[in-house]
Amino acid sequence: MIDVRYGVYLRPSVALAAAVADVQRALERRWGLTAAGRFMPHVTLKGFFRTDVTPMELRARLADELRGCPLVVLHNGGVTAFGTGAIVLDVDANESGGRNRSLHALHEATFRAMAPIVSAACDFTPYEHALDAYRAHLTLAMADIPGPRFTDILASVRSLQPIGPSVSQAAEVQLFAFASADWGASWWQTLTWRHVANLSLGSKMSSAQPARRTAAPRPERCLYRPAWSAELRTVPTISRFFGISIAMYFEDHGPAHFHAQDELSENWRRARAGEILQSIKPLR
Repeated sequence: MIDVRYGVYLRPSVALAAAVADVQRALERRWGLTAAGRFMPHVTLKGFFRTDVTPMELRARLADELRGCPLVVLHNGGVTAFGTGAIVLDVDANESGGRNRSLHALHEATFRAMAPIVSAACDFTPYEHALDAYRAHLTLAMADIPGPRFTDILASVRSLQPIGPSVSQAAEVQLFAFASADWGASWWQTLTWRHVANLSLGSKMSSAQPARRTAAPRPERCLYRPAWSAELRTVPTISRFFGISIAMYFEDHGPAHFHAQDELSENWRRARAGEILQSIKPLR
């Protein structure tokens, strides 16, 4: 039986996520660090937990608790260290350096929704830095940092600053399921994940203000993926012409739209992955 853990994350902006991923790739090339890069860039709202509740029930609990919560403004506080075990990008504060109340309120609402259904056998939640101990961040390196090189690695990461935009917005909460062949040891080496659901947050408000729930309904997005994989899934393709692929999700977010990808963008993605290309076709 697969030992599945779940996690609830705030999805950062595209620019911030790309900057974090670039640093993770640089750390793998220079220092051989891979643990943090096994995840999608994210701000943890509820870390790994075990439960007997179904994914559909988890999504329903989150949707009920987070209904009406506003999108979150993230302020980039730069690189910091959590002891000698993790190097992170600090996004905990607001524009004045105080607590980002809307972000903390979102964490508290997420924790409130998940805590009652966490399994008694869960070996992470009892030690999680949550509620008053919560500090929002995006992880750059963790778990596999060699102790004797920690100071050098931290200095190398700080030399890459600034990492991402100074201010950005986060508008989606994501639910993921994770599996590993050995949660008790080097779990990241066999980690796989499956995206379960997206929940959209509401309209913009200042990060100095707390999140408030309202009775007004809001559109929600829930996408399911059938297989375990840490790879990007492709959407169903409905048409191809002039080297352009047109695709649509069955249950995507509103308003109605489609996804278009041309050969140039696909070849660029393959080039970044290290493949040697003979040519890159122009946009049509």
